[in-house]
Amino acid sequence: FGNAVTSGSTVTGSESSSTESDAPQVSFSFEYESTGDDAGRLTITHEGGDSIPPDRLAIRGVGFADVDGVDLTAPGRWPSGTDPVAAGDSITVGARPDYEFGVVFRGAESGVVLAEAAGPEA
Repeated sequence: FGNAVTSGSTVTGSESSSTESDAPQVSFSFEYESTGDDAGRLTITHEGGDSIPPDRLAIRGVGFADVDGVDLTAPGRWPSGTDPVAAGDSITVGARPDYEFGVVFRGAESGVVLAEAAGPEA
């Protein structure tokens, strides 16, 4: 993810992508907290914009870590059941301090990175 943002940032996706015209307008924030042992918890929060069906959102990238009490420790779908992901919803991801993650919208034909972030040691 070449243009990664630092933790604590908010980034906004847009529907300007030529590969996926149904990509939502949305912003996410990322907040990293170290848990020691070269790992931490990354909280990803939907800050505003369109609601998105959870089966169309995924977290991808490198730097996942096994951390107790988080929602994801490997790449995968946004784990929020069947309700649409809306402003105020968040998940926690086990992450190394050199993580590089993206929130990906999976459309009918391809995926679009809506937001991305890099850890404090990336």
